[in-house]
Amino acid sequence: MAGNAPGLWAQNIKSAIQGHISDASGGSVQNANISVFERTRGTVHKTTSNDTGAFFVPGLEAGSYVVEVKAPGFASKAPSLRNIALTAPDMHDGSVATLEAAIEHYRFGGRTIKTGPNAGIGFDNPNKSEFVKAFDLTAGAKADMLALLRSLTDRSMLANPAFSDPWRPVTVTAPPRHRNMSYAVKSSRFSLRTAQFR
Repeated sequence: MAGNAPGLWAQNIKSAIQGHISDASGGSVQNANISVFERTRGTVHKTTSNDTGAFFVPGLEAGSYVVEVKAPGFASKAPSLRNIALTAPDMHDGSVATLEAAIEHYRFGGRTIKTGPNAGIGFDNPNKSEFVKAFDLTAGAKADMLALLRSLTDRSMLANPAFSDPWRPVTVTAPPRHRNMSYAVKSSRFSLRTAQFR
């Protein structure tokens, strides 16, 4: 019996991350170093922004990514410790549930995860920041550190509407001729939300 075997095709779907780097005035930032970290596999893709501030990182597998941008003349701003006791879960992926666990993460120079897709010894991870180093900490010093961090809770700030949820829907009163229109509004966390004008 003779015949032709049907063609077999496999799909390998890849994606990309693209964007534009700009400064506080909206000007394009050239030659910014962009690193795209894949959380599960621990891979890093690197590129730089072009003369218009644009960047493109192709060939990405499905997954969860962290994008880091560094540019000459621009400093990183460390987040405030105010209300740190109320901001858990911690880390970029939300994987550390308590202040105690965050201290242990740094004390051991990374987390040891025994099972699952992220199993491994964090101390030995080649992608770990050079600033994450193990250190000795007594039980008393850890208790003191936790007390200090918890003392930075500002209850008056929590009740102040000016510092409320930045993701809540935005409602703005507009003149009658502009009603029933939607406008995109940049939020403080680099995403877009829609303001409904009523």
